[in-house]
Amino acid sequence: MSAELIFLPIALFAAAGTALRILASGHEQTDRQRAGTLAVNLVGAFLLGVVTNRFNGQELVIIGIGLLGSLTTFSSMIGQIVQAWENDEQRVAVGYLVASVVGGLFAAWVGLQLGDTI
Repeated sequence: MSAELIFLPIALFAAAGTALRILASGHEQTDRQRAGTLAVNLVGAFLLGVVTNRFNGQELVIIGIGLLGSLTTFSSMIGQIVQAWENDEQRVAVGYLVASVVGGLFAAWVGLQLGDTI
C-alpha cells in the first residue's frame, strides 16, 4: 500500500482511538479524568505489546499509530501531572508519573509476552 493510501486507514483508526479515549477519560480536569487517562495509557501500552508481537509492516503502523497512538495520550498525562503539582498535590503528581511510566513499561512487556497466546 502506498504512503498516500495508508493515510486513510490510519486516520480512521485514529478517529476511533480518540473517541474511545474521550469516552474513557472525559474532557474535564478531574480525578476521574486522571484515572481514565492512566487506564487508557496502560491498556494502550499492553495492546501495543500484543500487536507488536502479532503484526508487522503496514498493519502494525495502522493499528499502532492510528488506533493506539490516538487512544493513548502523553500530552494529557503531562498536563494532568503539571496541574496536580501546581495544585500542591506533589505526591499525586509523582505517583501518577511513576504509575504511568512504570505501569506502561510493565503493561507493554506483558503484552509482548502474551502476544502469541492472545
